[in-house]
Amino acid sequence: MPSRKTWKYLGIGFAGGVFGSAGLAVVAVTTIALWPSSPSTSGVDLTDIGCPSGMMENMRTARCEMSEKTSASVAASLRKLREVGGSNRPPNVQQIKNMAKKATSDETLMFKLYRLAAFLGDAESQYEVGGMLSKGRGTKETDMEALRWLHEAAHNDYLEAQIRLAHMLSSGTFVKKDKNLASKWLHRAKSIRKQKRLARTT
Repeated sequence: MPSRKTWKYLGIGFAGGVFGSAGLAVVAVTTIALWPSSPSTSGVDLTDIGCPSGMMENMRTARCEMSEKTSASVAASLRKLREVGGSNRPPNVQQIKNMAKKATSDETLMFKLYRLAAFLGDAESQYEVGGMLSKGRGTKETDMEALRWLHEAAHNDYLEAQIRLAHMLSSGTFVKKDKNLASKWLHRAKSIRKQKRLARTT
């Protein structure tokens, strides 16, 4: 199993922009080439990771949702942002993400804003929160919590999260090696990419 230092360098925040279809093909080919013939028994099993802190599994949908305590905290944060902004309505998710992106000189504030948007269900913010947690940027470093947010972003169809998760599964980086699950995530990522490309042409 790779060292924690290797995990950090291969951390979930490494993907910058959206992969083009050619880039996705390269990732897929490289990932397939890395698959060994024998299964690995080391690493974290994704079925055992649970939901990110502040969220709990909805047994009916088998998806993570905010806990009551987190919902109250999020509502209070939105009220505070509304007051600070001098608006009669709280900011929407896109406005919160924009604030986070501008908070480059204060990574703690950046993390809090991304986390707020992540709780509100924004997949890009969930991915950013995972990346910041994996590197200890603006918050305490914790690989397991970073993995939970990466997993959540992938389930919410964030392309980079799906590709990153597929790579981790195929190489056995931090997670239990599973070529079948890696293939499923790559297939889902390709479908999402195709849908986005079609949406831009219509």
